Amino acid sequence: MKKILLCFLVSASLIACTNQETKTAPTDVIDDGAGTVTSLDAKSIALRKGFEAYMNNDSTNSYSFADSVKLYDAISDYVENGEIKPHFVGLKAVINGLNMDHKLFNNIKLTTDNIKTVVFKNGSVYSSCWTIWTGTGNITKTKITAPVYIVYKWDGDKIATMTKIFDPTTYKLEIAAASKKIIN
Repeated sequence: MKKILLCFLVSASLIACTNQETKTAPTDVIDDGAGTVTSLDAKSIALRKGFEAYMNNDSTNSYSFADSVKLYDAISDYVENGEIKPHFVGLKAVINGLNMDHKLFNNIKLTTDNIKTVVFKNGSVYSSCWTIWTGTGNITKTKITAPVYIVYKWDGDKIATMTKIFDPTTYKLEIAAASKKIIN
């Protein structure tokens, strides 16, 4: 009886392993999450050049392709109940923020080797960048190394939305130290 049961289990296993499951996607559904990824397009190259300008404290070339941006970031005062609220800023405000970084920190560096642009089948275009931001605080002399993730949503050749995700703790400590120095 054991031999019959063993033969049955082995046969069932062999049959199960040889039957290939075939699944096909429905032809009437468009996968909006599908698209083309590149790092050699004009948008990725413009962002890379903008990052290089930022590291050189050249605010005239950092974000020349942004007129008005819907900005989500963790450093702003637009956090309510742990949720980041968007706020609209113009190019001048973006440049002021970049210039503030250089007032608070020196030797600012970003990695620029992981900038990608995705063109989705539904027509939306996003660029994203995983980068490592480093800088040394001008007041605290603390060296900061922080991973940063930035996503840009494009409207034609202009950035419509920018989302920055990073831990702002050490950045805020430098702001607090600078504020304390100004008050004293």
